Amino acid sequence: MKKILLLSLLFLSFLYAKIDDNEVISKANNLNKQILVYVFSKNCYYCMKMDKEVFAEKEVQNAINKNYILLKVDAFKDKLPFSLQKKYKKITPSFFILDKNGKYQNSIIGSWTKKDFLEILKENLK
Repeated sequence: MKKILLLSLLFLSFLYAKIDDNEVISKANNLNKQILVYVFSKNCYYCMKMDKEVFAEKEVQNAINKNYILLKVDAFKDKLPFSLQKKYKKITPSFFILDKNGKYQNSIIGSWTKKDFLEILKENLK
């Protein structure tokens, strides 16, 4: 069941990664959600760890789905949305929190436990 949920989450995030900034902002405003940009690389051990141990957890998925629009961006394939290239330190995993209008709020670098990541999501709600 966890694998199905993870695959669903990853599939949806890849869909969002293909949408332009204005579409994401429109969706975020309509749903009254912030935007969470997850920058990863396929060979990054800590990204795989986050996917397997944190994003696969239903509690994390629920917290993200309730409050955020998730964009999963491959650091080596995709262009970073919302001009985040200026803020990106070339470290994966990196997380960027934006308000519902696409305005940068915060960035978090590194791999986290489920408990810590849930706290990060909660602390960054505006």
